[in-house]
Amino acid sequence: MARTRDPKLEARRRRDLLDVTIGLLGEGAFHAVTQEKVAQAAGVSKGVVTYYFPTKHDLLVSAIRRYHEQVRDGLAAIVANASLSTHDKLRLLIHAAFPSAESVEREVRFQSEVWSYAKDQPEAREAVVESYRDFRDACATLLDAGADEGLVKTKDREGTYRMIHALIDGLSFQLAVQPDLDLPELRAGLERVILLLVSGAADPGARG
Repeated sequence: MARTRDPKLEARRRRDLLDVTIGLLGEGAFHAVTQEKVAQAAGVSKGVVTYYFPTKHDLLVSAIRRYHEQVRDGLAAIVANASLSTHDKLRLLIHAAFPSAESVEREVRFQSEVWSYAKDQPEAREAVVESYRDFRDACATLLDAGADEGLVKTKDREGTYRMIHALIDGLSFQLAVQPDLDLPELRAGLERVILLLVSGAADPGARG
């Protein structure tokens, strides 16, 4: 009689393999991440990896999607916390984006490899595009709540969250190449600029 598989166990094993893959993508080039290396790092046979992910492409795209789903869920949890003010949520989002110089460096390495792979892989590119949509949606929800509280006065919501994302991306790269930057000051400076943006004092669409 064939043994019935446990769906929860199967899902956990799959997630574990994806987390190992994400870790490897944060350490080296995507072309060097193979099913064999994932199996070795996970302490399983290659057959286990190919059972869940028949091809390297399946493995990489699934890892990219899992990573961005984790980011999305983290953003959603902060934004949905009814006990926090919009300003407090903003601080948490900034801290989540810049927890430490080491984690930001891994993030930049990971995203660099993802973009390198995604430029020729439509599925991977779509996963990245979805993550930007998720960030936009989280920002839109946050800005709506901030408007209700009187914190957000900008008339250019779309331009504002686009600028916020650009600031985070740019500062992430700077911190990755200059890990000795003052991280608390970087967070505080980003908070000041974002507060200016949401107040409408520096609307992205405003003309001088």
